[in-house]
Amino acid sequence: MHRRLHLFAGLLPAFLASCDPVNQQEPRGRDLELTLVTDTMYSIGASAQMTEYVSKVASLGFDGRGNLHLLDLDRYRVATWDNRGQRVRSFGNRGEGPHEFRVPRFAFALHGGKVVVGDIGHASLIVFGPRGQHLRNVRMPTSQGRPTPGSRSVLAGNRLVGIDDYWMKRPPLTSARIPVFSYSLAEDSVETSLFYEAWRAPPDQRGRAMMPRVRLAGFSDGRVAVADSVGYRVKILSETGELENVIERPIHPLRQLIADHYKSVEGKQFSDQIPVIRSIAVDWDGRLWVTRSNEIGADGPIDIFEADGRYDGTLSDNRTPDAFGPGGLLAYVDDYELGTQSVYVVDTKRIRGSSLFDHPREMTRRSLAHARRPRSTGITPQFSATSPIASSTVCTTSVNAPP
Repeated sequence: MHRRLHLFAGLLPAFLASCDPVNQQEPRGRDLELTLVTDTMYSIGASAQMTEYVSKVASLGFDGRGNLHLLDLDRYRVATWDNRGQRVRSFGNRGEGPHEFRVPRFAFALHGGKVVVGDIGHASLIVFGPRGQHLRNVRMPTSQGRPTPGSRSVLAGNRLVGIDDYWMKRPPLTSARIPVFSYSLAEDSVETSLFYEAWRAPPDQRGRAMMPRVRLAGFSDGRVAVADSVGYRVKILSETGELENVIERPIHPLRQLIADHYKSVEGKQFSDQIPVIRSIAVDWDGRLWVTRSNEIGADGPIDIFEADGRYDGTLSDNRTPDAFGPGGLLAYVDDYELGTQSVYVVDTKRIRGSSLFDHPREMTRRSLAHARRPRSTGITPQFSATSPIASSTVCTTSVNAPP
């Protein structure tokens, strides 16, 4: 199941190179299969110690020292674990004070250890220092239809980027494209500006299930990766929203054949195609993780691209990390039937890759994933995806090209 947790990635220390013919890659054939070796560092909530249970993780992420910060909505708190798995502090509680939580929804961990919590009850971003001390509240816009950051925003440099995620009902969006905004954290209020206009489905297709949504990932220098089409296309935008590069692979969308599996959902209409890209993320080395959709629209294989757009290979039997940390740290959240959760933190030691056309290779990596499959959806696919072929990096000049 795709989770929103991985957008809580903190600041990332590398960036994508600008598009240059030297960096363009020739088609390489089928997926280059990657195999991963990881060590489990520690787990949270997996033991019988009730003081460490977690039940509703809204956001989690690492700071630059490898500390993991976790926002649990049921407990109205942010808890911090060090890189040895020891809980070093907790802060926040339910209340009306400026440093307390009324209706927390999301959080972001910053590189230096600060934590920013979005609380719609206060209509503010609450900023805490590295020791958990309350620093200030930054007011979010709530009047005159002004856009508001939310749980689908991403951290890019020192600001947030995302669609309008206001928590109350807005008038229906009438524009032909979906606006994406930049939210800078001024001293006392959020300042908003238009960053990008994403593709939007034609009017007769809006509201259908599995239509492509705006998928975002942020880089430490302020650049943003955007996927807003049905096909395999990831645009790399500069800090000001200018197109710098496009990463594409000739993998075609699957025809929407899964509607038969969902006949019990009365009145539900489905898109004619499953979008190729399900989610995107960026790790602390600036690598781009592109999670493809499988045959039923859930998380499938994960393509890894270097910071300059070069294709590394594909993880075909892994799940997408919920948070990335420095030095190859990765965090995953598991859900249990009784409503509790656990968090596992692993350290990536090595990745092995090979291709049908290339000689086997082995290389050391510090920012690749934990080899664990996601939970079964309970639906057995009765068909297979088209085998992906070539990979390439392509430049273009049209920021708002249709899918």
